[in-house]
Amino acid sequence: MKYILFVGTVQPRKNLVALIDAFSRTKIEKLIIVGGIGWMAQEVLRAPSRFGVQEKVIFTGRVSDLELEKLYNGALMYVQPSLTEGFGLPVLEAMQMGVPVISSDGGALSEVVGKAGTIIKLGDGFVERLARAMERVVSDKKLQNNSISMGYERVKEFTWEKTARETLSTLVG
Repeated sequence: MKYILFVGTVQPRKNLVALIDAFSRTKIEKLIIVGGIGWMAQEVLRAPSRFGVQEKVIFTGRVSDLELEKLYNGALMYVQPSLTEGFGLPVLEAMQMGVPVISSDGGALSEVVGKAGTIIKLGDGFVERLARAMERVVSDKKLQNNSISMGYERVKEFTWEKTARETLSTLVG
């Protein structure tokens, strides 16, 4: 089964209604949304019915680390459509697992993803551009392979050791 994966709390800033809308415009089999139900999630939970894909969208709730690893391993792509994001750890997890990444340019996502994924600019036409990007990842093997290899390289730039050194340097001066 080919599926798109999203990992994060179901809440408005994650822009999941736009993701479900874009997904409904593709021929991809499933969209799996992993994460707890957050505040103001009702519109997101109604979106699959609204866009006629209620049989194709799965909300798993929270899963174990092992289940999450299996979901990353089986994903066709990872999509992070957030309006804003402080960092976006799941995009790095996806890259580390060899999954092509599509992301909005919300918050710090462009900086985290870099050239290792496809960045979709938020604003007018976002849903249509996102749908086209998802279809392109499915159909373009060269893009898939490029995204995967660049993702493996990109994730090496982010380590806890480097983060600790830079934090200490900032605090100490």
